[in-house]
Amino acid sequence: MIDLLHVKTFITVATTKNFNRAAAILGYSQSSVTHHVKMLERELGAPLFERFRFARNIALTDAGRSVLGYSQRLVALAEETKAAAAGLGSSPVVTNPIENQQDSITIAAGRKTGPARLRKPRLG
Repeated sequence: MIDLLHVKTFITVATTKNFNRAAAILGYSQSSVTHHVKMLERELGAPLFERFRFARNIALTDAGRSVLGYSQRLVALAEETKAAAAGLGSSPVVTNPIENQQDSITIAAGRKTGPARLRKPRLG
């Protein structure tokens, strides 16, 4: 599963084009930033940066350029989700599609049953 913290770190590194500057902005050590990026690269199965030996700056690979757009959308969506949850206050509305289902369900054997019902698990 993609870690949102790693995604945010990747965006910062991609924006600054420098691991040390990204670390300073994020308040992490440089080794933590490197670890986050490597974990994301491992998860995605592709290198995201071209690292030049003895050079201060880095460049995005083709995969990195592609992933950057998705990463920015992921972070924006996560922020939207947080804002939506905060807007609900202390009484969130939870819907259960199974409880709300009014149609009959076709069982694998082909028989039909009435409306779906939730059964509460027996404890103890």
